[in-house]
Amino acid sequence: MLVANLLIAAGTLMLSAGGLLNSVLDEMEAFAVTLVAGITVLFVGFIVATGRRPAPPETAPTTTTPTAARPPATPAAAPSRRVPEAASRRT
Repeated sequence: MLVANLLIAAGTLMLSAGGLLNSVLDEMEAFAVTLVAGITVLFVGFIVATGRRPAPPETAPTTTTPTAARPPATPAAAPSRRVPEAASRRT
């Protein structure tokens, strides 16, 4: 995790240095190069931070026997409260 944080910090420093080059020295090419390099280092830091996840162990497919049929679906539920007639009528 330390390496990931250092890479992310280095990427942001590269991006800010590129902005400084562009604003103070008016170096557009250096800005473009540091922008690409900074984004790349930042992305690598995020990739290192997430790490590799081990693959789940493979299990043999199991055959299941149907135990019982599913119960029929219930109809849609009624509203939980009634709306007074006076409130539902428009004047």
